[in-house]
Amino acid sequence: MGRVRLMEVALRDGGLGLHDSYDAGLPFERIPADVACAFCKTMAASGVDAIELGQVEQPRRAHPEFCMFASMEDISALIPEGERDWRRWVAMYNDIHTPPELVSDWRPGLCGTVRVVLRYSEQEASFAFCRMLREKGYSVFLQVALLMRYTDDELAHVCARANDLGLTALYCADSNGYMRPADVDRALSTFDALLDPSVAMGFHAHNHSQMAYANALRALEFSRTTDRTLYLDGCVLGCGRGAGNLKTELIAPDLVRDHGLDLDMGAILDGCALMERVVGHPRLDCGTYGVTSALTAIHRCGYAYGVALVFELGLSYADAHRVLCHLDDVGPDARHRFTRENLRELLAAAGRAPDGRELP
Repeated sequence: MGRVRLMEVALRDGGLGLHDSYDAGLPFERIPADVACAFCKTMAASGVDAIELGQVEQPRRAHPEFCMFASMEDISALIPEGERDWRRWVAMYNDIHTPPELVSDWRPGLCGTVRVVLRYSEQEASFAFCRMLREKGYSVFLQVALLMRYTDDELAHVCARANDLGLTALYCADSNGYMRPADVDRALSTFDALLDPSVAMGFHAHNHSQMAYANALRALEFSRTTDRTLYLDGCVLGCGRGAGNLKTELIAPDLVRDHGLDLDMGAILDGCALMERVVGHPRLDCGTYGVTSALTAIHRCGYAYGVALVFELGLSYADAHRVLCHLDDVGPDARHRFTRENLRELLAAAGRAPDGRELP
């Protein structure tokens, strides 16, 4: 079974989504600098393997409030103080025509990994940009956007070039969000058959048809059939362009339980709360997704527990998670049957008073 690694990409993909609204003249929100910095520290503490900080643009297109920065130095300022694993920090270059003189040689203190989008109509220019980045000392992830457009022969050509370039990873991206599990199989099986053993695979899901989670699970199943590393992208709250991406908080428990990742769920939920400061807190009704309902699904318990802990008692997502970890201490039926008495017993088992306060 190959090693699975989780990359958090909400700042980059979510920032681009906010910029899309700005660009279209629609109501939009910004990502405040203090929220972005706090988010980076929180996700670094969560144990995710990589964190994408945003996108590097040519200076005239920079919008730091959407995590679109004018230089590698600017984007790397988000890396928390004391960090030394530079390859863990990722920047994306979307503009493959960025002049080489605008791309700094890698040095400690800068993001060590760059994601490049492979443009179908400009493949040779995309490969040349990857080569330039490799020569400047960066680890390079190449993302095959609009993968469903590629024939098998075209994907084979991309794999051959990835090998020639010495890329760290080749990504399959469901850019328009209509891939199904069979399509994930096709992409990853092709990559696995043709890439050198040193090149990892990656999967970047979009949720336009509500298939991001199912497709990610299929990618994880595939990873059991190979020794190759698989990178999986997630966004807290699904924050991304269009209908969003795979939700980090949903896939994280699967990664811990079934693939041995050491993730701090409390820190991931704190990251969700930080991003809600940008995108807002969801309503209880109207079928909207919210972390409160996700928490109860993760813990396989009644939805009313989440409503009581978060909305009635005002607990943070992370604290609600810690309380729900004590469900087995209450009794065999408590997980599936919400009552006020079960709630009181649950809070007591977690060391809290009936009003949710921590007991000394």
